[in-house]
Order: sequence, then C-alpha cells, then structure tokens
Amino acid sequence: MWGIYYTVKPFIAKQLEFTTLIPTLVGSIIEYTFNLLVGNGL
Repeated sequence: MWGIYYTVKPFIAKQLEFTTLIPTLVGSIIEYTFNLLVGNGL
C-alpha cells in the first residue's frame, strides 16, 4: 500500500504544480495582451 503511495506521490505533486502553473501563465498572457492594447491607445 505505502509502496504505491510513494510511487504516485511525486506524480501527484507534479500534477498539482502543473495545474497551478497554467492559470498563472494564462493570467500573464492576458495581462501582457491587455497592457499591449492599452499601451497602443485602444
């Protein structure tokens, strides 16, 4: 039982890292695009 847990744990940690990374990345892109548009006077 614990053997499985320790095998899967790093994978779960990576998945969590990934799911928190994506919204941050999307947020950065939206912010960048918004600043670009505002900077161009749109």
